[in-house]
Amino acid sequence: MAGLVIGALFILPYVLFSATSGQLADKLDKARLMRFVKSFEIAVMAIAGWGFATQQVAAGNLEDVLIAIAAGKAYGNVHTIASPGGEIRGQVKHDNGRHH
Repeated sequence: MAGLVIGALFILPYVLFSATSGQLADKLDKARLMRFVKSFEIAVMAIAGWGFATQQVAAGNLEDVLIAIAAGKAYGNVHTIASPGGEIRGQVKHDNGRHH
């Protein structure tokens, strides 16, 4: 089932935007349109790269994770073989030593 959904997500932009892109390609200079599309793609990838480079907690840095939990800014997502996308999700908060 996941393969079907993933395949549909990859095909969906082509179905949604093929007519519009054909109209734009007929009206505009193709070289100019291609430069714009590539520039936009490079900008999006640069933003994604910046996001990966400035992540808040480096892998393997337990001290930063504990600080985030104490500050109430941690989010947990437990992955299992049965639910690889995440089985348990939730905000992790410090309870200041209180037991419930």
